[in-house]
Amino acid sequence: MAKGPESGPLRLDSYTVRGISFTYYLIPSGLTREGLIAAAQALHDREPKAHLILVDDQTRLAAYISYAKEFSRGNREAPFPQEWADRHVIANVQKYMSGKWKLCESYGYVEIAELK
Repeated sequence: MAKGPESGPLRLDSYTVRGISFTYYLIPSGLTREGLIAAAQALHDREPKAHLILVDDQTRLAAYISYAKEFSRGNREAPFPQEWADRHVIANVQKYMSGKWKLCESYGYVEIAELK
């Protein structure tokens, strides 16, 4: 049974572009740094090969996913729902060129922690 944001992460969507898997999770808002790291690590353990995008609201998620897919395919003109993304994309887990998986702030590259 899927969990809601109050009780734990909820898997919202996933897709693969150019051989890279992306999975979106709804997480509780207001997690502490330690809580965010713990949640990200648990999700990474569950899906160790997927890049994870952690959001606290799904109202504009479809628009964000549409943008991400188009951008990944090379469409630099794809509309970006920036206001929603700035407020609701809490963190992401991505694989660095070094092979290490990092938890980063929002949809960018500012590192929060390295995951195991």
